[in-house]
Amino acid sequence: MRSAYQVLARGILAATALQIALVNFGVSWDEHAVKHGKTLDAGSYMDNAGFGLGWLVGHAIVPLLAIALVAVAFRARIPHGMRRALVILGCTIVAVLLGAVTATVPAVGVLCGLTQVALLGLAALAGTRTVPQALAETSPAV
Repeated sequence: MRSAYQVLARGILAATALQIALVNFGVSWDEHAVKHGKTLDAGSYMDNAGFGLGWLVGHAIVPLLAIALVAVAFRARIPHGMRRALVILGCTIVAVLLGAVTATVPAVGVLCGLTQVALLGLAALAGTRTVPQALAETSPAV
């Protein structure tokens, strides 16, 4: 169960990094289109693969991984694992809600981005802190 917890935490880390990259790609795509004479309207984001894939990763894949992490943490008995998993799930919920509000209040996008960065750090922490304390103290330093 510890390895499943670690894989899920690292999956959240990778998926969140991918989402950030895809949104950046979407912004770059739109900037390129405007520089080459295209006019952006309300439906322009449908032509943008970066925003579409970013939405899919951020609103479907990351939340599913976060829910799975909580389920695995419930059985894994990792010190502070359940607390970390619940914080990651909470941060994911906040990010999804902020992402939904960003369409109507663009300034909220800053908070959404900061939440994504926090999620990166939390997932990295959860993915590396899976060794039991007693085992960590007896293992030789490498």
